[in-house]
Amino acid sequence: MQTVHNNTYFPSPEKVKQFIFKWTPRAIAAAVGGYYALGVAYHLGLMALIDRVAIAALRQVVGYAGIGAIMPTFQWYAAWGVRIAAAAGAGLIYDVVEKAVSRCYRGLFPHPAPVSVLIPPSFSSANR
Repeated sequence: MQTVHNNTYFPSPEKVKQFIFKWTPRAIAAAVGGYYALGVAYHLGLMALIDRVAIAALRQVVGYAGIGAIMPTFQWYAAWGVRIAAAAGAGLIYDVVEKAVSRCYRGLFPHPAPVSVLIPPSFSSANR
């Protein structure tokens, strides 16, 4: 019987850690931004405006029965569309702010020059 080898690639723990550190803050910013923007859209009446336009268009095409059947689905897709658009914007803003803060930090606190660990000859035991 021949041995079967599993050639599945498992990323190293260092790559997994790097992936988590890179994408977790972005995912959090996108999620918070998406839901916050949806709340703002409801507060400002943007979602009601979208609903009124959709109702006016659907009434001409499918009538009131069609509006009752299609509007819940339309509202669900409209809400997710607003969330996704806001999440993309929040992710972009996060990246821009992260790069700006990183460059400012590196400009204010440059990496120090390497420190020499050599002991001066005056302190060595050979000169005693």
